[in-house]
Amino acid sequence: KGEGEDTFGNVKILLENKTKLSLVPEIVVSGIRAGSPAAEAGLREGDVILAVNGKRVHQYKLQEILKMINDREGKRIKLLIERYNQDLLFSFVLKKVFDDD
Repeated sequence: KGEGEDTFGNVKILLENKTKLSLVPEIVVSGIRAGSPAAEAGLREGDVILAVNGKRVHQYKLQEILKMINDREGKRIKLLIERYNQDLLFSFVLKKVFDDD
């Protein structure tokens, strides 16, 4: 697991800079666990997270965004996502995932 990455609650997110009109860092979904609530809700790798529970992420540090997500274990979370220049809203309940090791 690298810096700026978290796998809690079936969503692995990674801070990644992309070239757009501005150089604001984006939060990009880098992995989804198969069968997870996030996957079942329709979240996909490459989705750009714009907001968590109505809070725009561009104004927060990565660790603050991870805390927003981690604090929602067992509760419904709403993610506003940009995919192919469209804004999509996803809502699902985060739950702790245990590896089979």
